[in-house]
Amino acid sequence: MDNEFQYRFLKALAAKGITAAELSRRTGINKVAIHKYIKGAYIPKQDKCYLLAKALDVDPGWLMTGEEPTSKPDTFVFQDSKELVKLITAMTPDDYTMVMAAIDRTYKRLKAEGKM
Repeated sequence: MDNEFQYRFLKALAAKGITAAELSRRTGINKVAIHKYIKGAYIPKQDKCYLLAKALDVDPGWLMTGEEPTSKPDTFVFQDSKELVKLITAMTPDDYTMVMAAIDRTYKRLKAEGKM
């Protein structure tokens, strides 16, 4: 069994200071499964690991693999394209130029890496 996952999970659970029952309530994952994760008898699948990470306020990638995030988490998430359009229309010309330059750099990097 992956004792490293168990260690990270227990560390996050202790840091959050909540019980298995509370974690079950917050995630919708049954208490039996959570106790199996605690004992190291079972490793959750990715969808469950994501729910656990969000409830424990840790990075899902870290909880699954132990790797630290390579970038800061998103500071906002657009619920739909209307929010993005609203943001773009509120930008100053300088803001817009800066954002478009960042998008262009990212596109070129991804294309060079063969991801586009």
